[in-house]
This record gives sequence, C-alpha cells and structure tokens, in this order.
Amino acid sequence: MSAPSDGTSMDAQLSVQDRLGPRKLINRTEYVRLLEQALHRLGYPDVANLLEQQAGVQMQPPAASRFQAAVLGGRWEEAAALLPGLTPAAEVVREARFLILQQKYLEALEAQDLTTALTVLRCEMAALAAGGGGGGGGSENGAAGGGAANGVAAAGEPGAAAAAAGGGEGPAAAGAAAAVNGVAAGAAGAGPQQQQQQAALGAVGQAVVHEQQLHHLAALLLCPASGDAAARAAWLGGGRAHRPHLLSLLQARLPPHLMIPEGRLEVLVEQALEAQIQRCPYHNAPEGRLSLLADFRAGVECLPTTTVQVLEQHSDEVWHIAFSHDGSMLATASKDRTAVLWAVRPSPLPTTTTPGTTTTTPSSALTSAASAPASSSPQTATGLPNQPNNQPNQLNNQQQQQQYLTPLHVLGGHSQPVAFLSWSPDDRRIITCSEEMLRVWDVATGQMLHCFSHHRESVTCCAWLPDCRRLVSGGADRAVCLVDGVAGRELQRWKRPYRVQDLAVTRDGAVLVMASSDRRVHLMRLADTREAALPPEPAPITSLALSPDGRLLLVALQTCTVRLWALGGAAGPHSPALDLGPDPLEQLPAAPAAEYSFNEGRPSRFVLRCGFGGSGGAFVVHGSDEGLVYVWHRDGGGGGEPLLRLAGHSATVNAVAWNPANPYMLASASDDKTVRVWLAAAAQQGGGGPAAAAARKALPLLQFAPTANGGGGGGGGAVGMDVAVGGGAAAMAAEG
Repeated sequence: MSAPSDGTSMDAQLSVQDRLGPRKLINRTEYVRLLEQALHRLGYPDVANLLEQQAGVQMQPPAASRFQAAVLGGRWEEAAALLPGLTPAAEVVREARFLILQQKYLEALEAQDLTTALTVLRCEMAALAAGGGGGGGGSENGAAGGGAANGVAAAGEPGAAAAAAGGGEGPAAAGAAAAVNGVAAGAAGAGPQQQQQQAALGAVGQAVVHEQQLHHLAALLLCPASGDAAARAAWLGGGRAHRPHLLSLLQARLPPHLMIPEGRLEVLVEQALEAQIQRCPYHNAPEGRLSLLADFRAGVECLPTTTVQVLEQHSDEVWHIAFSHDGSMLATASKDRTAVLWAVRPSPLPTTTTPGTTTTTPSSALTSAASAPASSSPQTATGLPNQPNNQPNQLNNQQQQQQYLTPLHVLGGHSQPVAFLSWSPDDRRIITCSEEMLRVWDVATGQMLHCFSHHRESVTCCAWLPDCRRLVSGGADRAVCLVDGVAGRELQRWKRPYRVQDLAVTRDGAVLVMASSDRRVHLMRLADTREAALPPEPAPITSLALSPDGRLLLVALQTCTVRLWALGGAAGPHSPALDLGPDPLEQLPAAPAAEYSFNEGRPSRFVLRCGFGGSGGAFVVHGSDEGLVYVWHRDGGGGGEPLLRLAGHSATVNAVAWNPANPYMLASASDDKTVRVWLAAAAQQGGGGPAAAAARKALPLLQFAPTANGGGGGGGGAVGMDVAVGGGAAAMAAEG
C-alpha cells in the first residue's frame, strides 16, 4: 500500500479508520469491548462470545477477569497474588494490597471473627503500612514493619476480643484501647525515610497507608458485637456488600485498559442523558420521559405557571407556608392567629354546582371564585381574550370547578400571629411558632399535644430532628433550645451571642444551621457542639433553606438578594476519633457559588422566604414585595435573568413552597390574605405527550439556547418571562 499523498503517516490514517461516530471520537476496539460487557450484563453471554469471535476483540485479559472474580468472591490471597501481573508499579501494588487486606479485616469484624481480624491487622497490614513485605527484614523498612506488628501484638488479643464482645465497657474497653494505641505506636516506629514515603503517598481518600489509617481500623475493634446488624455494618463501613466498591477502588489504580468498570456503557449513556438535562433549564419532569431515541427537550410547560386554585381561608396576611415531606398536605400560617392544614390531591376534586346541592368541601373553606375580589381571582387572567358577561371564559369556568387542595384542620388558640411552621419528618406532627410560644399538633386529629414557652422573647424558627421526637428552636432571646416534643420538656439550652433569625437541621440530624443577627450563617455540629461560620453577608439575613442532601444552602438577604452556598460535606457527620482528614467545618467555602438578585437589589422591609424545588431541587424560588413569585434555575445565577416571574398576588409574597413529591406544583403565600396554588401545563396535559410537544413547537423562543461560548450550564441561556394569572401560552411574554 502506498503512503498517503497528503503526507500523513499510515498509523494516523489507520487510527482514523478505526474510529466510529460522526466526529470519529469513538475507539472501535473499546466500543466493541463495551458492547460485549453490556451483552453479558443483559444476559446474552452466547451473543457476547459470538461478537468476541467475529470481531477478534477480547473483552478483557484472562488475568484481569480472574482478579475481578477473586475480589468479588473474597479470595484475598489469590487476588493479592495476581496484582504484580497486572501492573509493574510497586507502589500501586502496595496500595492495592492494603485495600484488599483492609476489606479482609472489615469482613472478619463483620463476622465477629476476632482472631482472623487481629492476625490481619498485626501480621499483614501493620507490616505493609511500615513499608515492608512482612514483619522482618534487615532493612530499615523491615525493622519498622516488625515494630508495627509488634505494636499490635503488645496490645493483646484477648483484651481486644473482649472489647468487641462486651460492647466497649470496663476492662474490655481498656483492652481494645490498648490495641488501638499499640497499632499507632508500632506504625510510628518507622524510620524517617519510611515516614517521608508515607507522606508522599497522597490523600486519605486515595487509600494512604499510614499510622492514622491503622489507628482508625484498630478503633473499629470497639464496635459492639450485639445490636442491630445494619447499625453494626454502618459503624464498620465495610462488609461483603462493600466488595463492588472495593473493586472500583482497585480499578482506579490499575491501567484502564485491563478491566472495564462494571456497567461502563450504561454509565456513558446516563452521562449523555444528564448532559442533555443540564443543557435544558426547564427540565422538571419525571425521569421516565427520557428516551434514547431522541434528544431530550423540555419547555416552560414543565414549570408551574398557572394558578389553578386560590385559597382564601385566612382573614389576614399569610406569613408562612410548607408542604409535608410526602407532598400530601400543605400548612399555612397567618397573622390572623391560625394555621390551616390542607389535603393535597394529585388531581382536582370537582365541586357540585347544580342548584339545590352542596359542594364537596365546606363552604367556609374556600370563597367562591365568583365572589372573590377582582385582584385575587383567577378570572382576572391578563392576556386572555375578553368574554361577554353572559359567556364566562371556558378556562376560568373550568378552574372554578377544580379543587386541588381541601381544608383538613384549622389550628386555632394562638394569642398572637403564627409566624413559622415545621413538619416532623414522618409528617405526623407539626409545630407552630407564635411569639414566645411553640405548639405541637397532631396532624391526624388537629389537636394540640404540647405547648412550650422556653423562650423569653419571640420564637423565630424551629426544626425537627430525624428521630421525630426532638426539636430545636431559636429566637430573639439569643437562645437555642433542644426540646423533647413528645414528653414536653427542655433537654438542653445553648446561649448564643446573637439572635437567631432562622435555622434548619440536616436530614441526618448531624448539623444545625443558623442564620444570625450578626449577618453570618453558623453551623453547629450537634455531636460535639463545635461551631463554625460562613463569611459575613453584605446585608442582614432574613431566612435560609437547606437542600434535601444538606450540601447546598440558600441565604436570603434584606437587599432582595438570595445567595447560594456550596457546603459540601461540612453539613455531614464527623467523628474526630474515626474519621480521617481535616474537620469539614474547617473547610467552609469563602464565597457563595451563585447569587440571585431581583427588584434591583433595593432593601425590603419584609421577611421573604426562599427554597429549593422541582425535579432534583434544580430550581430556586422566592417571593418579593412586588407581589411576584420568582423562579430561577439553581445553576443559572451570577447576574442572569430568572426563568419566571409569576404575577397574580396583589401584595407582598412572603413565602413560596414547592411540593416535594410533585415537581409540577408550588404554592405561594401573600399579604393579600390568599394562598395561590400553581400548576405546570404538563401536569394538566398528562405529563407531556402530543399536547406538550405542540406547546413546545408553538413557543420556539422559550427553548434553551446555548450561550456564545457554547456552554449550557443550567439557566444561563434561558429566556426570562412574566407570567400572568391564568397562564397559558398567550399570557407569557418573552423578554428577549
């Protein structure tokens, strides 16, 4: 074959020919290997073997397959023996061996085989940690290895075994503590050269082999043998179920061409789907709508833009609103000294309007839309065609017949306005805050269970702990109280040098997040009461909101600004005795990740509450003193435009809540004494289908457009819209 006339090499030409795809980015051989693995995973081994024979491409080397099977089968000696044949890097082999021995040790503890566990720890792991292949040897590393092993042996097997069996009490605990100290002392006996080698191995997350890791593993001997098996497994952090994760850690250290990560083709496909979702700022649909046969697209019909119901139960301003965790109920709190619990229905409940019959809900619960004030009635839909008085608008007439929410209980008896609500994690109880009083209510009956007066001044906020029994409250008296919500007694009180404006508890109950009067957000770990703070905010804080996973925090400021902070692992549990690495509270971010400004950043006189919502918590929502509801894409801050501005309220919108179980529904509470229920058009169209597709075609300007640099990134290229009451395509005005 002659050389290419353009001067390129034969290897380069063959390389291009061996690639697939419109842009020739896919390596053909790797693609075939992924197909073979996928066929095996789908249960078609014969087809996979036939593809391997005809393509002449082996899925992975036999040695790699044997190593994979040995790890998943728990054959640790076989797996360790295969390592040198998979990589020539001695340091990688050493790290991989330590990971394998660590898994062997943890599984022995899980099975309560203390003899095997101690043998692995003192005769294999300690020696390996000190740099030697065993406990002896004439080199400095070998001597250090012997010292580490002897350190564990000196601790005494009987004491440690008794500690594990006895649950860590009395002499047994002392024996286990000696084992812990013995490991640390033995590993610390390594010479200066070995200590430098240990330090060079990297971070703890990369399986660093050093004395702190051994100290951590030896401390697991204190794990009680009795008790709940799930709790024990969580304490140990390993076990048989951890083997696939171990294999992924080992694969990350071995050359990538040896072993294909499990389910690699599925991972790549999901990454492609996630990229399409991230490029669409309106994505707010169940994942079942995703398809491999067409690129994903979603329009504004997936966001709540239409007022489907106006709740007019309250006789004064509505200050707070919250959906239950399962989305089946809504609670509203008002200046009229009441809170109302509402049942949320997935589909509207029709009312009976035939003369001589009664409606299906109490007449006192909802004021008829026909008699409602013009400023708050859904019949005043801007942008809809005018109808003669004797021919009511068909859409409004339909809305009048629908009730998505019906009242359950009115929680009365408060002597002052109700300013705050908090649902228990199991949604069986709810707290109302009114001046210095907290009341706990039974949701099923609407009866008050307890009334607390632990604060000397107004209670500004409260939150439940995950056990559904304890709760924390903060107030203007600079006190944070931990209360038993069932027995009705105060358990603990923390005095702070600041007034608590708002607070939240992470879902696991590890960290209490507090907004203070000193313009800072404080994080207090409840296990050891250690506290740290984010940098000062440029304006007073009015409220805050945690994402469901506790990794993101919204902080609302008095200057019509909401800031997003990425907390990472700072809001998670941490045990200095067992967790390696720096304390997460020492690594708080120095600046917010995003900022959402509205109303030109003018100071506001009101407490405007914000929150996350929508599918995956991808949206930020809040009210305003303009009477508007603002909806932003969470990743579209940094001076961008909001996705939506929902008009309909005639006074300040104090709080907005997104239904956690229904991404198509949100509710807003206002000083105009009403609560508006907003629904997405996709929900009324059955979640998509031809009607939704037609709506997207009718609104091409509302589709996401990539920015000039080609990036998508959430809402960066979205079009801001004003949406008037009644909604629909005709009521939306694109702004550019």
